[in-house]
Order: sequence, then C-alpha cells, then structure tokens
Amino acid sequence: MDHSSSRRRFLQTLGLATGALAAGPFANAQEVAPLAPKKITIPDPNNIGPMTTWPPRKPGAIYMGGFRAPKLDKVRVAFVGVGERGSMHVGQMAVIEGAEIVGICDLYEDWAKRNADVVEKKTGKRPPIFTKGPEDYKRMMKEVKPDAVIVCPSWEWHCRVTCDVMKMGAHAFVEV
Repeated sequence: MDHSSSRRRFLQTLGLATGALAAGPFANAQEVAPLAPKKITIPDPNNIGPMTTWPPRKPGAIYMGGFRAPKLDKVRVAFVGVGERGSMHVGQMAVIEGAEIVGICDLYEDWAKRNADVVEKKTGKRPPIFTKGPEDYKRMMKEVKPDAVIVCPSWEWHCRVTCDVMKMGAHAFVEV
C-alpha cells in the first residue's frame, strides 16, 4: 500500500499549520479578524471527508488568535483533585521555578494533606487545603485567587470544574 500521498498531504497540512502558528504573534487581532475565513475545512488525509468544520464567528465576537496574557513573575497554581494523576502533577509543579502552589482541593482530606506535605517538603511553604465537599474548589478560588488551576477530579467533574475555574478568572489546565 502506497502511503506517500497521504504522508505528503499530512506534511503539507503540518507546514500550513506551522506557518500559521509562526505568523500568529505578528498579527494584530483587529487586522486578522476581517481576514479570517467564514468556514474552515481541514482535509482528511485518508480522503474519507472533511475532519473538522467551524461555523463563522457570531457578530461582535473577538478573534483571540493573537491574544497574549501579561507576563507573571510567579504563577500562582491551585489543584482540584489530587488522587493518582493530580498527585503526580503536584510533585512536578512544586519544583518548577516561577510556580507557587497556593491551594489544594480534594474530596479526601488524607490525599489533600499528603500533597500539602509534598509541597511543604519541596518548597518550605504549605498550601491551604480545601476538603469540605465537591464544590469546595469555589471557596478555594475566592480565597487564594490562583492564576492557574490544574483540574484532575473524577472524569464526571472535569467539565464543570474547568468551566467554573475559567469563569472565576483563572487559566484551567485539564488532561481531557
């Protein structure tokens, strides 16, 4: 079976995407918005049909492709869900220069305490824990005001927590 044409199409698509990403920082949002296509179709490398299409933006919507958040000297990070995966991320984040863990929320107090211990051991600072129920992350958000939240609860809660975190003004990082 000859895969050269699908490989070629993949590389062409990758090249176009890379070019668009490279040009992004140089484009002003107001200049790019009128040039944005009404509908984008990404060709399927297997010739089955279009992979993805997007409807045009609603009137008044702002193109965010050129958005850049202000630089922070220290990023205040909180966690929602510190079970198996979340605990791994706590350990990783605790040693990243410029990151400060400011809150840990979990349904289980023992998991939250264990992760606060890890942070304290690695950084010398113990973050507060929030363990008063499935929506205690909202209290954490109000009290510690993190810049970013790593969202790792059970899968049923990923979407709700992620949306709430963003509505409350933080960046959300979620694996799914």
